[in-house]
Amino acid sequence: MAERLLQTLLVNSLVFAALFAAVALVRALLGRRLSAGLSLALWAVLAVKLLLPFGIPSALSPLAWLRPAAAATLAAASPAASAVPVTGTLTTAAQPPGSLAVTPISAPAQLRAADGSDESGSWLWSGQLDGADPVSLDDTLPGEGNAAPSLASSTTALWGRVSWTHWVLLAWASGAVGVALWLALGRWSLRRHLRAALPPPPPALAALRACRRELGIRRPIGLKLLRGGGSPAIVGLLRPVVVLDGALAQDGAALRPVLLHELSHYRCGDLWAIHGLNLLTVVYWFHPLVWALAALARRDMETRCDQRVLARLNREDQRGYVDTLLRFAGYDQAPQPRTVLGMGVSRKTME
Repeated sequence: MAERLLQTLLVNSLVFAALFAAVALVRALLGRRLSAGLSLALWAVLAVKLLLPFGIPSALSPLAWLRPAAAATLAAASPAASAVPVTGTLTTAAQPPGSLAVTPISAPAQLRAADGSDESGSWLWSGQLDGADPVSLDDTLPGEGNAAPSLASSTTALWGRVSWTHWVLLAWASGAVGVALWLALGRWSLRRHLRAALPPPPPALAALRACRRELGIRRPIGLKLLRGGGSPAIVGLLRPVVVLDGALAQDGAALRPVLLHELSHYRCGDLWAIHGLNLLTVVYWFHPLVWALAALARRDMETRCDQRVLARLNREDQRGYVDTLLRFAGYDQAPQPRTVLGMGVSRKTME
């Protein structure tokens, strides 16, 4: 089970790295001609490949390269002679020689003599394999006079059965738990800020309802104002809430484009996509390209929502919206929960 899981993670990581390089090449060649929506579709293909535990069997798959090496390793570790039964002569001090077929057994055990009686103590076995020299084995089996195995020997035997795959699996699980705890801590911090949020004024609630009707969103979506300010964002998978700065809620000209941006995230299903990306970073925390995928996908989500908002605004409102984006540029440098979709982008991305 452990080896199968590690093998799946390794194969998926190798295939993902090749696909990521191909998508990065396409993005570099097309540049601005590649829309944010199409770019997100390409990232979605890579994300689905990472989440699939199995792939399509192919001679070009890295799994096909690993199987012959694994088979050769198992063959070298398990000699064929160990599974071949041998025939010899078993003698004891109390019984006459008798012919007996001997197969490998695991100690401790009791051998049965030719007449069917159980014996324990000192045994002398002699026999000959085909093409081999005569061998002699003097083995003392556990009896009434033998001491019980010590605790130290039992512990040594237990650690001896722990292979390197178990250590690698333990390291992977520890990293996954650490990333999951980090995400949970960010979520807890967000909830703490939302509990201290201010109620929105009636004009802001009216603007939110108007934007929902404009985008065809029937589901109720909450609105809260943060005391300390910050970039507008939408949070919550089951109960979505738009979070605004208190000063922005009083600015009627900038409020509508901002609400359209955040509601576009909900309309496009970006909240579900963000949780899927978080799952990828938990499972593949060791892969730097997975973190790059999450960052680039989030940026493309923001770009797609900006394009949708600009398509609904006239030229004058577009200039005002760009000024609003520049106002919140750089908020992504502050620590934020990765379940948040906000407008804070860097000035380099804006350009």
